Amino acid sequence: MDNKPYFVFDPQGDGFSYFETVEERDTFTKGAIDNYLDDTWDGEVTSIVAGVVTHSVVQTDRENRPSDEDLDEDGIDSAGDYWGGDLEYKCNYQLQPCHYVPAE
Repeated sequence: MDNKPYFVFDPQGDGFSYFETVEERDTFTKGAIDNYLDDTWDGEVTSIVAGVVTHSVVQTDRENRPSDEDLDEDGIDSAGDYWGGDLEYKCNYQLQPCHYVPAE
């Protein structure tokens, strides 16, 4: 999202859409609004929102799977952590500020 920090959310359209520039976002938003126009004004048009992404969820504390030689027959490492199946890594997730927060 760092390279596309602008967004539009249209619940009856494409959901979230992301853009590199304000101009792209605003052009898309005009088209989304036009989609609600028919013979009358659809009140649901007020559900469209646009903005700038300031934070996103990222991986933290990533730990890659140990080599098979470092796991016992049950898939447990020397720290007692289970690494069964196709598990390639373990991590946490946290909300973090985006690296690129443009000014409007």
